[in-house]
Amino acid sequence: MSLPPKVTVVIPAKDEQRTIERCLSLVLSQQAPYPFEVIVVDSYSTDMTPEIARRKGVKVVKARRPKKSAAVNTGILEARGEIVAVLDADCYPSSGRWLEELCKPFSSPEVGVVCGSILNAAGQRTEKKSVFGQVFWGANMAFRREAALKAGLFDESLEAGEDKDFQLKVVKAGYEFKYVKAASVVHQPFQKMRELVLSQMRHGRGVMGIFRKHSDVFRRLHPAKLIYWAARTVYEDAKANAMNYKPAQQPGLKAKLHYAIALAAAAFSMLLGIAQAILGKQPATSSQPS
Repeated sequence: MSLPPKVTVVIPAKDEQRTIERCLSLVLSQQAPYPFEVIVVDSYSTDMTPEIARRKGVKVVKARRPKKSAAVNTGILEARGEIVAVLDADCYPSSGRWLEELCKPFSSPEVGVVCGSILNAAGQRTEKKSVFGQVFWGANMAFRREAALKAGLFDESLEAGEDKDFQLKVVKAGYEFKYVKAASVVHQPFQKMRELVLSQMRHGRGVMGIFRKHSDVFRRLHPAKLIYWAARTVYEDAKANAMNYKPAQQPGLKAKLHYAIALAAAAFSMLLGIAQAILGKQPATSSQPS
């Protein structure tokens, strides 16, 4: 008789046939000192993503809505583990100890949510800081299932930024947040500038969604500090994603030029997304955020 899993790894995926096999291979080979299960939540893919996942022998379920937040919530409700780890399908663990490192802080009962670090394909750490200087990534995180249920799961009304919103809700519910640098994953790069631009526009709209929802937190800040936080958020988000643009990861002067262009495009796109949210304009099409 097999033991029930202590940890459930949830992988939300939409049209990730290019990356899902590598992601799953490295997750399934984790050297965790406890049983764990893997659930791929398919967010209405139009490619071979779910078929590839099934061939790897993992559980595949359909998201209740074609949205990343809905996919994660579906995974939480399906999970049997007391700890839920979430890994984006376009990322993969950098070592066989990723899951163990990510879950170590839960030895303290006060800890409710944990975030690991992210590297680009060139091995550079692409850190960006969230509210009040905390590093936080929804692409590489873990939390107590009971904490997620207590906090009300991920907000499916947000187009983006649901991970930062979730972090704030769990902390407000009385749990501690921990960052684990050693629990790193590699983010597979943006191949095209269009992918980067669309991602940053979603991030911009997500920032405004968080600002409006958690205005009680931001009202406590001095206006100068709020402006500083907003500017730093745009810069750090743009920098992290520009570093993940494939042409910018090659050695030489040409790559530096690609990085400068990607950084400017990422920052401008995020500001455009913020403006869209302020003006109440929505994009013509919407896709799952990466």
